[in-house]
Amino acid sequence: MKWDRIVLAAAIGMTIVLAGCQKSSTPPEQKNPPAPAKSTSPLTRHDAAKDKPSLPVSKEEVKAADTGKDDPAAPGWLPKPDEIPGWVRTSNVKVVYPGQWDQLENQLLKKVMESYSIKQVAMMEFKSSSPNVTGATARIVLAEANFGDDAYGVFTSRITAAPDASVGSLASFSTDVTGTMGDCWQGKYYVHASATKSAQGDLRISVQKLVAGLVKPIPSADPPAALNYLPTAGRLAGQVWVVRKNLDSIPPKILTEVLAGKQADITKSLDLNADTLMAVVGYDAGANESPNYIWIVQYPTAKIAAEAHKRLEAVCAKWSKPMMLLEQPRGKFLFGSFTADQESLSTMQILPQTRSLLPKS
Repeated sequence: MKWDRIVLAAAIGMTIVLAGCQKSSTPPEQKNPPAPAKSTSPLTRHDAAKDKPSLPVSKEEVKAADTGKDDPAAPGWLPKPDEIPGWVRTSNVKVVYPGQWDQLENQLLKKVMESYSIKQVAMMEFKSSSPNVTGATARIVLAEANFGDDAYGVFTSRITAAPDASVGSLASFSTDVTGTMGDCWQGKYYVHASATKSAQGDLRISVQKLVAGLVKPIPSADPPAALNYLPTAGRLAGQVWVVRKNLDSIPPKILTEVLAGKQADITKSLDLNADTLMAVVGYDAGANESPNYIWIVQYPTAKIAAEAHKRLEAVCAKWSKPMMLLEQPRGKFLFGSFTADQESLSTMQILPQTRSLLPKS
């Protein structure tokens, strides 16, 4: 994702340095940009018979799963086992719930699920039915979140490169010697695909078509509103995260190098929980400079935001080395920078822009 830089013409006010936090004054507010319209398309079973392209018949017949043996909680809008061109679902749908994440084979995904508000996760397996991509098996994890923001958060925690809108609302695919991995966000759903390397053919394109077929019936949703208040110019590719319950869903490298292992103290001070939503974005701070990491938390009320500000300010004051730049809350929003030096020295300071984008009350 490529972003234009924004260079501030106004100088920021004097920064007050605490023992561990800094406070900065900011220029006058500007109006908040309008939010994008939300899709309202209903969930319907996709009629693939109308648009399924003709494919060569595979020499090896792939037997489809018996849908009558699927878990009763399996999403009713799932395509039929042989409905997605080039693939056949060969396993029955298995559904697991919060408290059962140990049944997920991917342990990193298990940890991520614990950090968000997830309703259930459906698992299934597909095999390639096209001779153009032979010998491929794809395992699918389909997580249904209670809110679209949580599905978006799971997606951001799983990708390392800039996503695109080639599949679903946002998606990211990668291929190595072992096969193809794919992640996709669409509405209240997050989809993870893991496909073994095929004997021939373009596995990546085939997996993209599989994921596209799975998410086609799902209504889209807007990205989390908190992201509207963080400038788009200067964002680094793959460095946008949405956090719900804790900071553990942010890449470990950021936690150790930027937060210096203080994520537990920060999580507790901010009181991150199922009713809060946090966005963290890495910004380009200039040539040969480390990124500037800006964060914003949306609380249910302005009072809760003010209380969180006091707690975090007190915790920061105990740190021997200044790390965070903490702004005064604006209504129910609290924001700042995890990298005080980068924000203060950068020619493109983000916090004043953030304040100007926030609602005035």
